[in-house]
Formats: sequence, C-alpha cells, structure tokens
Amino acid sequence: MPKKKPSFDDSDHESEEEVEEVISRNHPVTISDDQIISDLWEVFNSIDKNQDGVITFMELKIMLKRLNQFSSDAEVQSMIKNVAESNDLVDFQNFVRVFMDSYRDSVLNGKELKDAFSLFDTNDDGKVSKAEMRNVMKKIGLSMIMSDAELDQLFGMVDKDGEGNIDFDQFVQLFLM
Repeated sequence: MPKKKPSFDDSDHESEEEVEEVISRNHPVTISDDQIISDLWEVFNSIDKNQDGVITFMELKIMLKRLNQFSSDAEVQSMIKNVAESNDLVDFQNFVRVFMDSYRDSVLNGKELKDAFSLFDTNDDGKVSKAEMRNVMKKIGLSMIMSDAELDQLFGMVDKDGEGNIDFDQFVQLFLM
C-alpha cells in the first residue's frame, strides 16, 4: 500500500463525533449520483494528464508521487489491475465502477472531509490558509480550476472571523455549499 500522510490524530483535530456534529449542524450530507460522477470525473481528468480518456501506469504513479504517497512500481501496477478490466488502462467507466460506492460512503460519513482537511492543512496547525490551499491545488494539478480572486471570494464566504484561515468547521461549510 502507498505510504500516506499520517491520519487525523484526535488529540490535534476533531474527533469523528465532532466531525459528524459539524456536518449535521451545517447541512445534512446528501450527494446525488450525478454529483459523485461529476466529482469522480474531475479526479479522473486530473490524473489523465494527456486527456486521452484512460489512466496509464505512469499517470497514476506521477499523481501518487505528487500526493506524497510513494508506491513501488508493483503497488501501482496492482492498483491498476484492480481497476482495469483487461488492458492495464483505466477508463472512466471502470474508474466509476470501482470508486462510486466508496466515494459515496466516504462523503456521507465525513471521512473524505477529514482526509481533505488533513491534505490541505500542510503545517498541521488545525487551519488551512489560502496559501496552503493554493499550493496543494497546484501540486495535484487543480490550480486551473480556481483563480486567486475566486479563492479569495470562497474564503470570504466561510472565514467569518476574518483571520485569513479556515478551521475544520469552516472547511466543512466550504465543501457543503
């Protein structure tokens, strides 16, 4: 398995119960199949760098490296074989088939939000700054999705205390808008 950034440590971040409370307090979490497919399409396209409609071994390996999830060639090949049906190329249909249910479950139980917060909170201070958000977006190839002005506007919508950072509660609000 790829090495991952250390998971949430309950002593530094919200517990699972607190995450569920934040989510339920702000909005009930619901997600349609169309939204899941749209989200998975964005992920798929961020990995499929040459936009040929398939994810290759090298594209997946590069994305994992950008996420600091260093995997051996054998591990990456195993990941592809688990998704690809026959030719070691992952098309969008197989990508959705494999990830649809786990993505839905992770969104509904808040795990994805905790993991996303941890990914963006690069200095582990319990807050995400605009700089951290922008740097991670650049690192994983999503910087073209949002301009600096749009990021400022987005932060302004949830950063009610005006400190220029968003905490986990505000992060949840951001993703549930």
